Amino acid sequence: MPTIIESIHAKFYQNGWEIEKDLKKAFYWYQKSIINAKCYQNGWGIKIDLENAFHWYQESSIQNNSNSLYNLAKCYQNGLGIKIDNIKSFEIYEKLAKQGYCDAQNKLGFFYENGEITKEFFLVMEYAKCGNLQNYLKRNFDNLTWNDKTRLSFQIADGLNYLHNEDILHRDLHSKNIVIHENNAKITDFGISKIENNSTMHIGLFSRIAYMEPQMLISQNFKYIKPSDIYSYGVLMWEISSGHPPFIDYNDNLLIAIINQTREKTIPKTPEKC
Repeated sequence: MPTIIESIHAKFYQNGWEIEKDLKKAFYWYQKSIINAKCYQNGWGIKIDLENAFHWYQESSIQNNSNSLYNLAKCYQNGLGIKIDNIKSFEIYEKLAKQGYCDAQNKLGFFYENGEITKEFFLVMEYAKCGNLQNYLKRNFDNLTWNDKTRLSFQIADGLNYLHNEDILHRDLHSKNIVIHENNAKITDFGISKIENNSTMHIGLFSRIAYMEPQMLISQNFKYIKPSDIYSYGVLMWEISSGHPPFIDYNDNLLIAIINQTREKTIPKTPEKC
C-alpha cells in the first residue's frame, strides 16, 4: 500500500534533514512515488484513485523528474485528480519542451495550434540539436566521409522530392535552411514557399544569391519552377562536398559574376556516382 512515508524519506535524504544527505536514496524514494502514482492512476493492485495519483505525481516531481512532471501536466490538462488548470499544464510542458522532452514539445504544439493560453498561433517544429547545415559543416567537415556527405545529400533530395510531389516549391533553399538532427538533414524555413501555380516573385525576397538560379537574376518576371529548387539543391551538394558556402571569396561583384556564368569548380575526388 503506498504511503506518505516514502515521499518523506525522499525529502529527508535529499535535504540531509537529521540524516546524512544521500541523493541516490532520495532518487530511490522519489522513484517509488512515481510507481505509486501509476498504481493509483491505472488501478494496478489497488482501486483507481485519481486524486492520489495526482498527489504522488506531485510528490515525485519535486526532484524535477521529467516523467513525473509530464504526467503532472497531463493531470492539470485533463482534470485527473485535480481541477483543470491549462495555465499550469502549459507552464510545465513549456519547461520540459525547452529541455528537449519530445512528448512535451508535441503537447505544447497542441496548445499553440489551438490558440489556447496565449491566443496566438505558432508553427512548432522539432528541435535540431546540431544546428544548420552550414555550421554543421564548419564543425564536422574533417570527420565526414564521402558516404556521410552522400547520405546528407540524399536526405535533402528526399525532402525536396516530397515537397515537389505535393506541388510545393521551397524557393529559398540554402545551407542555413537545412538543419541537422542526429546526423540527419531536414529542410526547414518555408517562409516564402508557394504552390507551384503561384510562383512569380521578385529576387529581392531571396536571402542567398549564390543559391539562386541565374535566370532569376536577369528577369524579375521569371517564373520559379521545380528546376529552380533543383539548381539550389545542386549548389548545396557542392557545399557539402567542399565544406564551405559557395563563392566565399566574392562580395559585391557576385551578382555580375553569376550572370556571366561564373560557377564553382568540382571538388577533387568527388565521386562520379553515388
